[in-house]
Amino acid sequence: MNKIVHFTYGLQRGGIETWLMHLAKHMDAAQYELVLAHHGEASCAIAADLRAAGYQIERLPSPRSPLSYWRSLTRFLADHGAIAAVHSHLNFAGIIMRAARKSGIPVRIAHSHVGPGLRTDGIVAGNYVSLTNRLFLSDRTLGIAASEQAAITLFGENWRALPDIQLMPCGIDFEEFRRRSHPGLRERLGIEAGRKVIAMIGRLSPEKNHALALRVMALLVEDDKPPCLLVVGDGPERAVLEDGIQRAGLGAHVMLLGERPDVPALLQEVADILVLPSLTEGSPLPLAVLEAHAAGIPCLVSDAIPRPLEGEVAGIRRLSLAGGAQSWAAQIREILLTRRGGSAESLEHSVYDIRSNARLLAAVYQQALSPESRGAVT
Repeated sequence: MNKIVHFTYGLQRGGIETWLMHLAKHMDAAQYELVLAHHGEASCAIAADLRAAGYQIERLPSPRSPLSYWRSLTRFLADHGAIAAVHSHLNFAGIIMRAARKSGIPVRIAHSHVGPGLRTDGIVAGNYVSLTNRLFLSDRTLGIAASEQAAITLFGENWRALPDIQLMPCGIDFEEFRRRSHPGLRERLGIEAGRKVIAMIGRLSPEKNHALALRVMALLVEDDKPPCLLVVGDGPERAVLEDGIQRAGLGAHVMLLGERPDVPALLQEVADILVLPSLTEGSPLPLAVLEAHAAGIPCLVSDAIPRPLEGEVAGIRRLSLAGGAQSWAAQIREILLTRRGGSAESLEHSVYDIRSNARLLAAVYQQALSPESRGAVT
């Protein structure tokens, strides 16, 4: 059995961790032993789901102290014995690649999910990241990026000249959106019948631009039939967001739901539109947008999000952030009148299907782990 070790920042419901959880369900459990090494809190709500999906969960210390982190990282790799591949989802992938090479691990994957300018909440200093990536990122055997912008973030402007870089957007499990049996969810959330619902899903962090969403809501609550905003997710900006809601007098119109395991149900049974006014994103179709599309609800996203290489997708409208809250409020009003969304069928079996991701990665792992490739790896 081949042991694959994934490295992530923390364990949060949404983004990379949710993608990895769904990915495991479509990987051959007889071939792969999966380990997820993270740098977050010791206990997290999604940890049980990840274990159920097949992951062994390990926690690494903070990388803020480089020498101490290096010792912990190399000891961790040694303690795990024969590791077939390391798969880093970190912006400081260079240090992971160097430690894996020193440990004799044959397959070393650096995977970029983030767009330019994305903050990592100070987990490691920017200069340290730049230096270690410049020195050690070339120790990888393969680079993967969720988009062209994500490729630039980790591998540089000239990434196209690098022969090992592959583009692979993260996908979702569209099967989850075939199950529609969630009676009473609106009532349990306290949303009155007939009220329109705006959903915003993602980590509570500056790049998600919740501040604009609150300014938009301050305009929409003046309407005769004001909608409500459901904010799903958690993160470092929660206290700032709570303060903004209170200051704007939006307590009756904005609900902070935290991390939830029932996002498909919320989108299918409760939400009328998804908004994503992000300042930056690594993927052309972030997981929240894919989920909303599969649920059949329209999406309004910022033009800072990369455009899909395959062309625009029905039901997803782009809007410049330059127009401000007035422009976004007007677009939301218009979309709520028509509510023309997408469908799971239009993207199922595409590169945005988790099964496509699983097949591609299985092929990558198998090719890299072949005797011929092992002999060529240094």
